[in-house]
Amino acid sequence: MDSLEKENNISFYIHIPFCQIKCPYCDFNTYENIENFIPNYMKGINIEINNWEKILVQYNVKSIYFGGGTPSYIKSSYIKEIINLIKSKFSVEKNPEITLEANPVDLNIYKLSSYLDIGINRLSIGIQSFSDSLLKKLGRNHDQKSAIKSIENTLKAGFKNFNIDLMYGIPSQSINQWRESLTKIKNYEINHLSTYNLTFEEGTPFYHWEKQGKLIAPKDKKIEDMYLLQKEFLTEIGFIHYEISNWSKPKMQSKHNLRYWSGNHYIGVGAGAHSYFDNKRFSNIKSPKKYIEKMKPQNINQTNDFFKKISNIGIIHEQETLTQKDIFFDRVMLNLRLIKGIKHQDIYREFNINFPKKFKHLLSELVDLELIEENTEITKLTDKGILLSNEIIMRFFQEISKPLPIKT
Repeated sequence: MDSLEKENNISFYIHIPFCQIKCPYCDFNTYENIENFIPNYMKGINIEINNWEKILVQYNVKSIYFGGGTPSYIKSSYIKEIINLIKSKFSVEKNPEITLEANPVDLNIYKLSSYLDIGINRLSIGIQSFSDSLLKKLGRNHDQKSAIKSIENTLKAGFKNFNIDLMYGIPSQSINQWRESLTKIKNYEINHLSTYNLTFEEGTPFYHWEKQGKLIAPKDKKIEDMYLLQKEFLTEIGFIHYEISNWSKPKMQSKHNLRYWSGNHYIGVGAGAHSYFDNKRFSNIKSPKKYIEKMKPQNINQTNDFFKKISNIGIIHEQETLTQKDIFFDRVMLNLRLIKGIKHQDIYREFNINFPKKFKHLLSELVDLELIEENTEITKLTDKGILLSNEIIMRFFQEISKPLPIKT
């Protein structure tokens, strides 16, 4: 267990897979037209949390995140029950960050007030665009008017901390449309923004439509121009770029997501939810129906074998104990996503690896291509590198797969 994990802190991710409409670009484990599953699914969530209690009794809960799917689509009473259960079963730090993902159409004043009453203190609103034509293309169930109304309601209800999601690289999206969406950030008291370059993920309708020629992805140059526009605009209005897709006002970074990117423990609860704990990765079965059918209260196996111990916790679909190389790659990958980059001294202290020496040739190549900044103490991506981050991370993976050097 590394130094980051010796704090005995964990975070909970609660997966709510229900959506009123599944967007054609979405490849998450989400479903529409299965509302009849909601009551029993939420019972399953409560059972799984109860099953975790004995294993995690000594851990302090730092944050809770309700994702999906659309958590705002279900009754707030279900969310309240989960929060109260976690607080009754675990040691929860005072005023933990509790985030809930929401769609604009769900955010009326009554529901927002109920969220504050039950302990939700941060929202992440899936706006995606302020253009009616682009929202229609994305298959969203809201328009510009309802997007703006959701922000106004959020502020009126008293939320001080909330994020909105915006997309760029949408087919036919113009630079001006992207600029107009960004301008809305300046007009309201928004303190956190997640921006995503739309990708056509395999298995989604968008992917098939692109293959059929029905959708045309923007050119790389246009994507780069959109990224540079957002960087210039957001920097001017006081936002800090702290992770590839995330910007915030000072001290308003997402505490929960920073725990992911810092390699800390998190437990995923619900169908298809992923976990990272004690250098192990595992995930639950994806089908909500099977999750409901098989989730039962269980006694914890008294064994030192972690996977045997948790075999009755939920419906484990995949599991993996990480090797030292896996852990090293995870640290490199996650730190590259952070704008502050990889601190060579931290890598040396944690893994006994001389980072500049290990990656001497790769670093030289990436510097020549202007994809990373030249620095003897830190490796961080340039603006150009951020746009090619997946390819760069794969290059590091290939290098890490080679034998590790001896500390010198």
